Amino acid sequence: MRIVVFGKREEIPLSSHLCQVYSRADEAAQLAASLISADPVPYRELCIYIGPKAMAEQIEQLLTKEHPSFLLPLKEADQILFVDDRSAYLARNRFDPYFLLASHLTLINQALNRRLEGVRLVIEMSWLADGVATPAHILKYEAMCDSVFTFQQKPIVVIAQYSAPKIGDQIVGEMMKLHPLAVVGKYLRRNPSYLNSEQYFLNILKLTRKRAAEE
Repeated sequence: MRIVVFGKREEIPLSSHLCQVYSRADEAAQLAASLISADPVPYRELCIYIGPKAMAEQIEQLLTKEHPSFLLPLKEADQILFVDDRSAYLARNRFDPYFLLASHLTLINQALNRRLEGVRLVIEMSWLADGVATPAHILKYEAMCDSVFTFQQKPIVVIAQYSAPKIGDQIVGEMMKLHPLAVVGKYLRRNPSYLNSEQYFLNILKLTRKRAAEE
């Protein structure tokens, strides 16, 4: 897949799990629009944005302005969806990493049952997790996504978006370990600090055992 990241064309695998750490809302909107409109044009994929209404409207305006020829056919075919109600992705108003991952897998199955080729998903995690998730919940979700999407080669490209002021530097550093590709500022980076999910959990287990022994 060829995606334009702030003016620079980048190649990303068709089964990918990326994160974006942004400082300004327009950066998040622009990258979301870039994924939806990435080459090849997604007539055979289900495109979904999950996030606040104001952001969804901004993304749709960008798509209408920059790519007017394909947005209407996607709408008519129900292949593009903007979701601004987070209740469908929370389990009884709780952030459950397993529940959220299962919802992504359901989207893949729905797309394939419609004879589509896969899913392009952008999810505003700062909004979804606000007030209902701890840093540990978020990191567990990200590690699970890395395990399922990156290594099982599911037909999905996911961008998890995080507001830098809301998430904090410490969590950003941990998330970088769970994403082979990350967009920080206006640059797509192949992440040198990336650990696959198995290595990440093993490191946590070792640290937990060390702390227990010291006590």
